[in-house]
Amino acid sequence: LHMLEDECSCYLHSFFCSIHPWVMMLSLDEDRDAMGVYNRSKLLFHTVLAIATSYSTPFPSPLHTTILTFLHAILAPQILSPQPHELTTDFLRSTDLLKRYEPTQLAARLSEGNDETEAMRRSKVNGLASWMLQGILARTAERLELSSVCNKFARAYAASNGGVGIPAHIIRDLRLYLWLLCN
Repeated sequence: LHMLEDECSCYLHSFFCSIHPWVMMLSLDEDRDAMGVYNRSKLLFHTVLAIATSYSTPFPSPLHTTILTFLHAILAPQILSPQPHELTTDFLRSTDLLKRYEPTQLAARLSEGNDETEAMRRSKVNGLASWMLQGILARTAERLELSSVCNKFARAYAASNGGVGIPAHIIRDLRLYLWLLCN
């Protein structure tokens, strides 16, 4: 993606201010660094940017459409032909964010003869898409043994009495596990 790092950081900041308080499954420290997220997970990076730009005006902006193109190019192979190294907790975070803030497929709905309002409604109110993504989430969380993070956290918490801090990735994964469990 050929966006400036400052522009990416601005959209990431917007995401953390407006969207993250409603989902709270990302790290408040590590995931605020746009290039750090990009280097760790291009899928999560583009998902967050797609969601952040979906609230920009006018909608859809050319930037939002471009980011969705990148996002689809990254996501499709990970769903259709996943590799073990691609199935990570960041894949789960991305998939859950997409389930909640499904990308709007205006062009496809408009080509079906819907006006813009109906095209937006049909794209966003899509229970079938949500159920399909929920199935992917559940199976992937099971495959990753995400529930084991509870034991990892308990051990880390017990060790923290000796002055050892709890690793950030355990807290981030516990937050994800509890978020997915509640949903």
